[in-house]
Amino acid sequence: MRITRLAIAAFLAVSVGASVASGGAPMGVPQAFVGPGGWAIGGTYGREQMDLTASGTIQGLAAPQDFEIENLQSNMFLATLAYGLRENWDVYVLAGVANAADDIVVLAPPVEGGEVRDSFRGGYGLALGVGTRATFLREGPWSVGGLAQLSWFRPGDSRFTGPDPYLPDTTWVGNVDLSYWQVQASVAAAYDAGPWRFWAGPYLRFLQGNMDFDGNVVVTGLVDTTPLTWSSSFDDSFNVGAHFGARWKMNAEWNLWLEGQITGDSWLVGLGAVFVPERGFDM
Repeated sequence: MRITRLAIAAFLAVSVGASVASGGAPMGVPQAFVGPGGWAIGGTYGREQMDLTASGTIQGLAAPQDFEIENLQSNMFLATLAYGLRENWDVYVLAGVANAADDIVVLAPPVEGGEVRDSFRGGYGLALGVGTRATFLREGPWSVGGLAQLSWFRPGDSRFTGPDPYLPDTTWVGNVDLSYWQVQASVAAAYDAGPWRFWAGPYLRFLQGNMDFDGNVVVTGLVDTTPLTWSSSFDDSFNVGAHFGARWKMNAEWNLWLEGQITGDSWLVGLGAVFVPERGFDM
């Protein structure tokens, strides 16, 4: 039994490099709108979905190990504060909370045994970000602008419990911790139609993060347990997609917007409101 338990511990001590198809974070209108010396405050909500496929090496063994993080979904609530550096150039910060939910699957190894599956349900944790946006060109109702944003998310921990693929009386029990940061950039053309502004353009995103496990191997009928941990990381190559949306100018100070982000295997829907107390350059 001791040899089996040590083998299980080695099986789960995984160093992981991942290929990720990811969503993002809400960005809003990809153009400057505050005006030089002006301030703007607002709030935004985003819901994203992304899938991860990870592979690594089991410590002490030559065979690779794969697992999947399926349908990672997150809700984000962020407050924003923006400042106008110049007529066509703003900077801003984000602060708020985000959660996460998905299915974690340790895939069956290339020997006899089955996969291990359980759900990740992380509560709301800290979310932070910084960004900048600019307007490059205006011609009649048309304009071209861009946005770059860096954000960091750490949802709450989640309990993970899964049966051992070899022994039905053995269970892995512990907590999973997830955190990640991402860089996003968008360049978009916009068209003004009365109080509405519609925009669309290409979208680029890069993501890195960690998913760690701290727990024990529990055998039915035994009091003693074997400590068990793993540390994993995922590193997304640049992902190209589309960023599009619409802004509604309610009055001289209030604006509402709705956006979408999409890549081959991911999506995000965001909405927000912006209030400009001292009106600068028109949004």
